[in-house]
Amino acid sequence: MLRQKTKYKYLKFLFLSFFLIGIDQVSKIYVVGSSFLQQFNKLYILGLVGINNYLYIFLLTVFLLISIKEFLKSSKTSQIIYVFIFSGIFSQFISRIYFGGVVDFINILNITVINIADLYIVIGVFTLLLLKKY
Repeated sequence: MLRQKTKYKYLKFLFLSFFLIGIDQVSKIYVVGSSFLQQFNKLYILGLVGINNYLYIFLLTVFLLISIKEFLKSSKTSQIIYVFIFSGIFSQFISRIYFGGVVDFINILNITVINIADLYIVIGVFTLLLLKKY
């Protein structure tokens, strides 16, 4: 019984991740197919940095390997936060493959335009930093 419980321990996180990625991808597909105001972004890291695609994949892989190690030794609350961060990163990666870039459509105080995956990442990292601090 214990072995079976361990086998499915992380399945709920996988389902949550698929759900979050689905929300982001559906929102982008909707925005692209509508007259909704949007910005197509080929830059990286919240649209601020332009880097080579191979460097992006390398950095993404290194970050994910380090983060998965942290995820496995974290509390359940932190693991949920990591799922938001991973989901945002994977969703952006999927968008870069599918759309050739990222579709941004949420205007933040006329300073920047982001999407739902960006929100997952920013809120996740901010919350994780707050948890680590306290």
